[in-house]
Amino acid sequence: MKYFYSAIFLKSMFICTLTCVTLFTLSAHAQTSQVFIVSWKAHSFVPNGYAGKTLPTEKTVLDASFEILRNGAFMDLSDYDVTWTVDGRVVGQGKNKKITSFTPTAFRGQNIDVHIAAENSYGIMLSHDFSVLVSAPELIIRSLYFPPVTGKPREFKFQALPYFFNVTDIPQLAFSWQVNGSPATETGEKDILTVSLPSDPNTMGSVRIEAQAQNPQKAIEQASRVVTYTFQ
Repeated sequence: MKYFYSAIFLKSMFICTLTCVTLFTLSAHAQTSQVFIVSWKAHSFVPNGYAGKTLPTEKTVLDASFEILRNGAFMDLSDYDVTWTVDGRVVGQGKNKKITSFTPTAFRGQNIDVHIAAENSYGIMLSHDFSVLVSAPELIIRSLYFPPVTGKPREFKFQALPYFFNVTDIPQLAFSWQVNGSPATETGEKDILTVSLPSDPNTMGSVRIEAQAQNPQKAIEQASRVVTYTFQ
């Protein structure tokens, strides 16, 4: 079985952002280098085998965490009160609170602005800001080729693969298909379409396949993809 993929460039982002800050201590000329190491994870859906960064869409739950590297070692923040602020809203607060979860209110195409502030009992403040872009759901169409059988129509199966929807599994999404502009007959698996082509191996042509996926729980959460498949 051979696999063919429609062209799509999936956006990716770094898992960690590193920002160096300088902290002046109470000593007259001493200074210590601090490095914030920040990571975040979006709880949106990606198919098995996807190795890129999972991106958030609107209302995607995010987990975020940080460490501070000081002179090659992680700092002990047990004496620090940490406050997490997202788009001006406090989403986490507490001693040594290096991990938090939140649901952003930003819309597609906007940044989620996160501010971390850590202050100890001596009034020493460490802070860091970072942003995460709210993406849009994506859909790609993968075609599965089956060798022709003499005297029988050639069958091609097309599979719709959704990315970054706020679901946990593919069956939670609604799929629709069109072939050459006409609605296609559904198969047993709604994310898969079977198309029969002429059995004559000398017949050449093309077929236009369009797929759409939508989250029934969120009307604006949808994506579509169109591919033209040339056969011979």
